[in-house]
Amino acid sequence: MATFLVKNKIEIVRQAGDDCDIVFTVPDIYPLAGGVVSFKAFSKTHGVLFEAISTGANLVIAGQTITITIADTVTKGLHGTFDWKLWCDKSGDITTIGYGELKLLKMLE
Repeated sequence: MATFLVKNKIEIVRQAGDDCDIVFTVPDIYPLAGGVVSFKAFSKTHGVLFEAISTGANLVIAGQTITITIADTVTKGLHGTFDWKLWCDKSGDITTIGYGELKLLKMLE
């Protein structure tokens, strides 16, 4: 059972239509080794904007650092606020690592 508790929402702001990375450093109190990490950005209006899992190419774990790569095509033409959640599954024991809002700023033309 995990002893990791997220105390605050995290706001992420990015420019719509740009390639971007979102990087998290997880405290050593919750070791990522042996887990499958997942990230999802979503809204009631648009549904799921983006999903990534550590067994795929868009989410990379290096020690306690998680890097999520989002291609420009995912956010092109979108703007507004989306919810996001980052979690780790260790043999069915799911622990939330972070959550909050992803704000996409309107594309500059």
